[in-house]
Amino acid sequence: MPDHSLEAKTVDYIGDSYGIALIPHNWVSDVCDENGLTILEHRPGGWDNHQDVFFISR
Repeated sequence: MPDHSLEAKTVDYIGDSYGIALIPHNWVSDVCDENGLTILEHRPGGWDNHQDVFFISR
């Protein structure tokens, strides 16, 4: 049975102004490595102190 506890905790927070994306840093890193990309910078909470920002280059 899947664990949906995070969904229950975030559903009230989302509201109408933000969506939610749960992508682990290591997933972004792995996808970049597999596609010959480089993460130049990672800013946790860099977008409106809410969402992480990755600067990625070929």
